[in-house]
Amino acid sequence: MNSMPTVMGGVFRGFFQEYGIVRAKWRLYDRLFGTPESVELLNRHGAHAFGMIEDLLVKDVILCITRMMNTSKASWGDPANLATLLIDLAAHKQMALVKRLTAIRDRVQPSGDALRRWRDERLAKNDYAAYVGLKAETDALPPNHRKMVEDVLSAMSAVMEQLRAHYGDVAEMPEEVALDGDFDAIVGHLRELEAFRAKSGDGIGSPRS
Repeated sequence: MNSMPTVMGGVFRGFFQEYGIVRAKWRLYDRLFGTPESVELLNRHGAHAFGMIEDLLVKDVILCITRMMNTSKASWGDPANLATLLIDLAAHKQMALVKRLTAIRDRVQPSGDALRRWRDERLAKNDYAAYVGLKAETDALPPNHRKMVEDVLSAMSAVMEQLRAHYGDVAEMPEEVALDGDFDAIVGHLRELEAFRAKSGDGIGSPRS
């Protein structure tokens, strides 16, 4: 097993951090907006605010994926970009590893490209009426696009596994745990609030009007 060359450390850390961040954001999106029951609950207590959070999370997750998956020369040199890491690996004559990682990326490249186009179309269609009526929705990210996100993240996980298998000093990803200040517990708190109001006869579980 090899040690990663010191000069590659910065590039690897950039990709490692981008992957870790997008995983955390996707986990948050899934916890908040992954079920109709959760979406309905959030809309009862702050439809517009949670709609904005959902919209921003979706767009930001896809932006992170685009940064990692972009194969254009304009993206080369961005530490968050897998192509930058592949170029550095090739410079250190790790061609077998480059071939394996490239094959993993290429399998999901159509999904990454489709997600980028979908995000660009959404940004181009921003309008005030849509903003005013914004609320959380179970299909804010269509099911087929949700699967694309999961496929890309699974592929990037496979890239990390290949790097760990090749370089013994590559760190494991941190365990996925709730972070201080995230929204992990908010759905439970809102359920408790509705149960309390239902028992006290205050709106039968609904927030105050």
